[in-house]
Amino acid sequence: MSHGKVFQFRNELRAGDIVRIISFHTTVAHKELESDCSFEAYIAENLGRFAREDNPRSRIWITDDDQEIIGTIAVVDAGDAVAQLRWFAVHPRAAGKGIGKALLAEALEFCRQQRYREVFLWTVKGLEIARAMYDKSGFRVVEENTHKAWGKILTEQKMTLHLV
Repeated sequence: MSHGKVFQFRNELRAGDIVRIISFHTTVAHKELESDCSFEAYIAENLGRFAREDNPRSRIWITDDDQEIIGTIAVVDAGDAVAQLRWFAVHPRAAGKGIGKALLAEALEFCRQQRYREVFLWTVKGLEIARAMYDKSGFRVVEENTHKAWGKILTEQKMTLHLV
């Protein structure tokens, strides 16, 4: 699949990646959401579960720049021909270079190849750049919940894309 610019993504987790991805997401989330350390624990718990799984219908994409992670996204098999997009983030210094668009395109293409009928994600209201990408890709908000999470009151949005 062509995205214009060619980015190097890898799909395997290497030794040290889990800690690096947790740190990366914590840094990005703290900057965008002003989250507390409970966000770090949330990422660690779910990423650890993903790393222990051996499911060919789940995959992660990682892009590095001089040994620093600058972008990630994952597709997690949620069962019943449904996938969940997780851990989608781009380092602020790499924003605007098309990395996010390319990561999202790779993940959605994988969902189609795996014949998922639907893919969903959870995002936080106010993350406008990500929301614009989701909207452009055809995702629609199907649920909203406002509650305390990660040290503050947030409105989480579940977005769904029907693939078939």
